[in-house]
Amino acid sequence: MKTQNQIKRTLSQPEAIKQINNILDANTNINRSKLADLICDQFNFFNPCGEKQRSGCLCETIFTLEAIQRKDMKDFFADYRPKLDTNTQEDENGRDPVGTPFS
Repeated sequence: MKTQNQIKRTLSQPEAIKQINNILDANTNINRSKLADLICDQFNFFNPCGEKQRSGCLCETIFTLEAIQRKDMKDFFADYRPKLDTNTQEDENGRDPVGTPFS
């Protein structure tokens, strides 16, 4: 668990996020295993036996990237103001478009 927290703490840093984005930009058709390998190499995520910590690295990377995407979407929609035409027009019988008479 200590290792997982170290990976989480490292990958949540703004500089690490930039480096992950750079890896993704440089490798557009990358699969998850290769991404995990590159991130393990970049951030030196190896267990005491010298093996890459792929699963923990991959889980935290995906979690971090999804959180960034959700934040970007939230920011976009928070500022988004659709153009709505709230003016109604009467038809020839003095009714609005949904058929309710004007008072």
